[in-house]
Amino acid sequence: MILRSIPRAQRMASIRGRVMIDTVRGVLRVRKWPKKRGTPKSALQRFWIDWFTQANLLAKYVDGASAARAIEMTKGTGLYPRDVLLDAMRGRLYWWADETGWKWFPMAATQDVSNSLDTLYQTVGGVLVRALDRWRAPPPGVLGYVLTHQAVDEPPIWQAPSGGDFVFAGALVYKLSNQSIANGTFVAATFTAEEYDTAALHDNVVNPSRMTVPAGWSRVRLYGGVSWQSNSTGERIIQFRKNGAAFRGLGQTRPRAINFSQDSSGTPAILCGEGDYFEMFVYQASGSAKNLEVHNNTYFAMERVT
Repeated sequence: MILRSIPRAQRMASIRGRVMIDTVRGVLRVRKWPKKRGTPKSALQRFWIDWFTQANLLAKYVDGASAARAIEMTKGTGLYPRDVLLDAMRGRLYWWADETGWKWFPMAATQDVSNSLDTLYQTVGGVLVRALDRWRAPPPGVLGYVLTHQAVDEPPIWQAPSGGDFVFAGALVYKLSNQSIANGTFVAATFTAEEYDTAALHDNVVNPSRMTVPAGWSRVRLYGGVSWQSNSTGERIIQFRKNGAAFRGLGQTRPRAINFSQDSSGTPAILCGEGDYFEMFVYQASGSAKNLEVHNNTYFAMERVT
């Protein structure tokens, strides 16, 4: 953009035929003169040819508000407005501050990533990454990938999570025989078979009522279900316990009995540490002992959260 005009009489023959730009009433316009000379013959000629060539680029890529402000800022300073804008374009700074503290965005760059050439404004609500010379949008990624650092001078890229797929850890145990539960007493349900146990949480012989927390676990969830001997008297209770005692979030249920009583319960994520153990206690108030029966709904499960 000429940002500073040169009288026709002072135009050097060596730059005729090159793109030149003047300001007329604050409006940028491009002029060309017939080319009569070949390559520049001196450093001074090369300087002015480069000056006008780059000024023409600015006329193409800089928005009007930034151009006008650059002209205003450099009046009486001996500086060319072109130089303010070129610094922003070359350095990919995208803004400069004037004496009042306002920031000005030239929206200027060559071969940039958007038609408006202002990546910062075009990516509102998206992601920008810092490359060596500019801010830019990252290349499209794959669903589930994460933005991954590459090197100091390289932009990050989308990659699959380094941990791979989530690995489940937990156990589900069940009964091979009925268990008699005395009337009016909380009893720990025992389980002597395992559907699965990925972390040695349960033992079918030693303390078969327990799920024991291994090293490295900090939160677990518990699930359990019961199927009672047919009876419609009294109530039935499921209650989880930690180290033999009640805990916050213990997940108790307390329904009235029906002829064929089944129930299940679960907990939120429970804080725990290595060596803590959990059990599922049951209770019935029918007036006599009743069996906790072998059934697909009689089970105890624990899974790792973190």
